[in-house]
Amino acid sequence: KSHAVMNSLKSMMPSQCNVVRDGMPRRIPAAELVIGDIVLLKGGDRIPADLRLIQSSGLKVESSSLPGEPDAFEMSVAHTHEEPHESKNLAFNTSQCTEG
Repeated sequence: KSHAVMNSLKSMMPSQCNVVRDGMPRRIPAAELVIGDIVLLKGGDRIPADLRLIQSSGLKVESSSLPGEPDAFEMSVAHTHEEPHESKNLAFNTSQCTEG
């Protein structure tokens, strides 16, 4: 059963993502993300990794893959809560970017 759950989560991961690395925009396999990459998101993108937001304009994220988060909510660069899953400046892997 755990194998089926892992395969389900794996299928939700994006295969590619847009980043700025070494000052240059690139499209790379999501599996090749490293600390220091700046991930560029737009509506329709799946979040490729757990991310801290450093800039946002109308970004909304739907986190139904996480328990208890069925609706899209607006994100912010501000730290809004001590609990990471409650703070609006963190976006989590496999969540869906719906706007922004």
